[in-house]
Amino acid sequence: MVSYIAGCAAAFEYFETEVKITGIAAAMDTTDKWYFRAGKPDEIVYGAAYVSFDKNTGEVCPETPVDPETRKIMRQATLLEIPKEYLGK
Repeated sequence: MVSYIAGCAAAFEYFETEVKITGIAAAMDTTDKWYFRAGKPDEIVYGAAYVSFDKNTGEVCPETPVDPETRKIMRQATLLEIPKEYLGK
């Protein structure tokens, strides 16, 4: 199993390189994945970038929160504290 810190680092890097947004605004925990939203925690962004991180394989995958199944999963997820070094500034 991959650590939460490794998941944060992978999501942070993905957001910086793929969508040109620095920082993680939100982190959510489910049984097998963490979900991350790009940006600043206090910022509302319509069409925000999301990724999931598989806890077992370390795979980072872009997510679409408008998908009904993904939205349901995120609503039921537990919100996590984001380490300071990965917060958007």
